[in-house]
Amino acid sequence: MFVLRSLQLFGSELTNVGLATILDNCPHLEYLDIRHCFNIHMDITLRAKCARIKTMRLPHDSTDDYEFQIENPVRTCARKPR
Repeated sequence: MFVLRSLQLFGSELTNVGLATILDNCPHLEYLDIRHCFNIHMDITLRAKCARIKTMRLPHDSTDDYEFQIENPVRTCARKPR
């Protein structure tokens, strides 16, 4: 059986609901990087669920050690109605 121990979601549009789902379904998760995931707001419930994670990188944590170049995030744009 395979278990997820490390997950990097840098810059995704993940929300609190999505993060809670990941935490509830990945009991062996040891490393989680959600830097630049600005739709996540760490409330008391999420903080409690994250307590078991050994290494956690939060949305506003420094990216100085990030190995890739960070540019402005790509966002999808809605077309204006004609």
